[in-house]
Amino acid sequence: MIIDFSKLIKEEERHINFKDQVEVKEISDKNENIIFVSPLEVVGEGYLEEDTLVLQGNAESKVELSCGRCLEKFIYPLEFSFEEKISVSDKSFFITSGKIDFSSILWENIILNLPLQAICSEECKGICPKCGKNLNIEKCYCEDEDIDPRLVLLKDLFDEE
Repeated sequence: MIIDFSKLIKEEERHINFKDQVEVKEISDKNENIIFVSPLEVVGEGYLEEDTLVLQGNAESKVELSCGRCLEKFIYPLEFSFEEKISVSDKSFFITSGKIDFSSILWENIILNLPLQAICSEECKGICPKCGKNLNIEKCYCEDEDIDPRLVLLKDLFDEE
């Protein structure tokens, strides 16, 4: 996403507004590929503060993630606000003629705003650690005999009654 801020530098305008839809297919985060179901919509404004370009706005899209409990795919609404301050003398961001490639900043913000552990719903029961069945779909009949050794005496107490 390229933003033209040349009018700000020439002091023809005090603010610039930008709005764009960025088509993103997928990005890789750690061990998972994140698939974008809808375009990333970016709306914001930019202004100069001395020799610093300030870009702020909002972005939103929908991404497909895998649940950390049951491993099923689900749609996650990705929405975030951003505020970036970039020195006008920073040559790593700027392209000739007063334009900036905002893509790398957007990707950083996308990764930072993804959940650390994606969960399809708060009620998700996950999968059975013994048989691997998805407990949201079917009931598991595995016996849970893993008892904390400190509580074995309590189990015997309930067995006698």
